[in-house]
Amino acid sequence: MLEESVRSLLLQINICDELFQERKKVEEMQELLDQEKSESYSYKHDLVKTKLKLDGVLQELSTQKKLLALEKKEAKEKG
Repeated sequence: MLEESVRSLLLQINICDELFQERKKVEEMQELLDQEKSESYSYKHDLVKTKLKLDGVLQELSTQKKLLALEKKEAKEKG
């Protein structure tokens, strides 16, 4: 009878130990997930900033092309 209760107690301790190990794994995975989300947000932010810069550069390029075409037209008319 004592042996049975000791065995039962050891089994319960084992189960508790496994539970705590699994909880620790879940916490570690949650931390990893949070880090990945943070990195993802950072990359998205960088992507938006880069797109805005690209749009500005493309707009400036378009403006410069129009000015160049206008200058060529004026040069033809003069010459």
